[in-house]
Amino acid sequence: MESRIQATDRLRLEGRWDAACRFRDETKRRLQAEGQTRKEANEQAWQAMIAEFPPLPADEPLDYADDDLPADDGSTLDLARDAGWVYANLVNKVARPHDAPSRGAWGLLTWARQNRNRFYECLLPRFASRPTEQEPQDELESPTTVEEIMSRYIPNRCENHDGAGPGEAVDH
Repeated sequence: MESRIQATDRLRLEGRWDAACRFRDETKRRLQAEGQTRKEANEQAWQAMIAEFPPLPADEPLDYADDDLPADDGSTLDLARDAGWVYANLVNKVARPHDAPSRGAWGLLTWARQNRNRFYECLLPRFASRPTEQEPQDELESPTTVEEIMSRYIPNRCENHDGAGPGEAVDH
């Protein structure tokens, strides 16, 4: 059974915390009016809330063959393009691997669908604040490792936010 802390964290991440609290408070008042003690009513109200607001079903990951993925030799690394494509297709249920500009974009979309809050809070703002083509890009030139490239896009405050990174599903 999910603990109160786990339920609170999950409901906040899902954006359903306020509705769940209203339900819990109404249930608690009703139970107290029916003669239960405050402690009993509180405990039952929490359990009722957790039962009434179960975890949202995760989108089923689609298993595509490599043939369905875009041809990508890695020579056209464009993380801003890929993040923009992911943003545009996050809720597009008909997007398919061959629609993606790269294999990385499809992988990022798959991860972002499972970790929407992290995508919106941590990754997307980094791409939205990137310099335009007309602005100097000295600081963005010549990364030599994958870590250097990704460190420019994922701020430290979001690393290990919930123990999972791109490609790792988060169970809440």
